Amino acid sequence: MAPPLAPVTPPLATSPPEREPVLVKRPWWRWLLWLLLLLLLLLLLLFGLRACAPDATRPDASVSGWQWPSVEMPQVFKPILGKLGFGDGASGQGSGMGGGSLSGDDGSKPAPVPNPDSDAPPEPKLPAPAPEPEPEPAPEPAPAPPPIPSPGPDKPEVPGQSLSIPPDTADGQADFLNGRFRAGAGIQDKTTGKPLRLEYQFKDGKGQVVVRKPDGVNCTGPVTAAMQAGNLSINSQGQAACGDGSSYEMPKVDCRQGAKSIADCSGIYEDKQFPISMRQMGE
Repeated sequence: MAPPLAPVTPPLATSPPEREPVLVKRPWWRWLLWLLLLLLLLLLLLFGLRACAPDATRPDASVSGWQWPSVEMPQVFKPILGKLGFGDGASGQGSGMGGGSLSGDDGSKPAPVPNPDSDAPPEPKLPAPAPEPEPEPAPEPAPAPPPIPSPGPDKPEVPGQSLSIPPDTADGQADFLNGRFRAGAGIQDKTTGKPLRLEYQFKDGKGQVVVRKPDGVNCTGPVTAAMQAGNLSINSQGQAACGDGSSYEMPKVDCRQGAKSIADCSGIYEDKQFPISMRQMGE
């Protein structure tokens, strides 16, 4: 028998070797292309903005009185070549090719170019400044009023003569009692205890009395004077009306002849008797 055949092994598949990536180096001048493209875009943008912007140097044609200056093109005269000739060299005229002369120079000058500033309207004259107003003179001070003299202190009232009763005076109305009299020394306010001033004014035994309180309130009431048994009696006709709306009861005054013809008087108020003095007041 033949020996068994060994199995044939297929060849192993080998993968091709991997190629390393090759780095392709780009040329450096490609960056310059991008830079040039960027510059072109910037130039286009600038030209576009300049076309959209208003012309700052163009004058405003809407202003009245402005005219565009007329610019005339200067006339250019073409040179006229003279005749070319070959001279004999004696006179030296027309000898050689370079002997041509410009006969077209007739001394004419080019037309002057008008100055645009000359056609501009004259600048308006500024108005002259207004003269400054002269300052008004200060008013003279008014003369000061003469000083009012301050009132001097009240002169003390000189006491008048004391009341006297004429002797042998008949009973009845006391016609001898004329003038103003003041009663004092002993008359007091029953509520405050402060002294009161009583002033009597008589004419033929009739008159009125004024009570002056310490608070400045005055009370006025009618009174009568009569003689009875040699004595003088002064009675009030009701209560005296005061300036503050209140009323005041007046005292009764009795006087009799005293020593040295001076009446001895006393006041009676609410069944209380007190001495008082009666003196005549100045007019």
